[in-house]
Amino acid sequence: EDINIVIGDVHLGRESNNLVTFSYTEKFFMTQVYDVCSKLNGENKKFSITFMGDTFHSESLISSYIASRVSKIIREFSYFENCSSIIFLVGNHDTWTKKSNDENASNIFISNNKVKVVYSREVLTTPSGKKCVMISHCHDELKFLEYVEQDSSNYIYMHQEIQGFIYKDETSISLITLDLLKNYDRIYNGHIHSTTIVKNLVNTGSIEQNNLGEANNFTGFFIVNHKDNTKEFVPNITSPVYKKFRYDDIRNKTESELKSLFDKRYV
Repeated sequence: EDINIVIGDVHLGRESNNLVTFSYTEKFFMTQVYDVCSKLNGENKKFSITFMGDTFHSESLISSYIASRVSKIIREFSYFENCSSIIFLVGNHDTWTKKSNDENASNIFISNNKVKVVYSREVLTTPSGKKCVMISHCHDELKFLEYVEQDSSNYIYMHQEIQGFIYKDETSISLITLDLLKNYDRIYNGHIHSTTIVKNLVNTGSIEQNNLGEANNFTGFFIVNHKDNTKEFVPNITSPVYKKFRYDDIRNKTESELKSLFDKRYV
């Protein structure tokens, strides 16, 4: 659809089966994302939802209980009459112990008739005639470049490293460059947890901070309009964030002052 709710990396199970951590993730989806879906549905506007890959940190870390609660979230979204599709790109973590994208954690949702899992490459056309190519993570970057060379879409959704951007605290030397993607009206990329916008690139980031190294990252999701190439960032105001403090800066603060600093934060 021309309106697409874009969800960055989620990494369900990154803290194994910690129900406290998951409860914030669940609340984020069932309040902030759900409210946007409800508003669009009430305005009779068709929309899709795209998960940008790494929905799971590793399938083996998810208990059946949490998996059932995640499936319920997806069902709740699919119940909206004007939600046309829920698309899952396959990220590298979704296939962490697998050999191909065909075997991935997002397959637990495929019994839902609105769910579409992109195993390699798919081209979708919006009602306004815009073409969106969806490319799941390619372990072989040459294969990704082959897909791009053959493509003439307006938008690309992908899950890859990009040369010059920070990935795992190092500057990527990937074969994929912004110059090779310059013909797209907009690039939406998962995989890189820092939400950044450079030229026609949007790194969609992660929905919440995953560790102390991401303390300064902005998190949330995007509402994209393909028809006029606009986007709106909706910040995550639900999940706790990581915060770093220097001991000298806080050692003389009162208990109440410390409580206000540490509230809803991982320290």
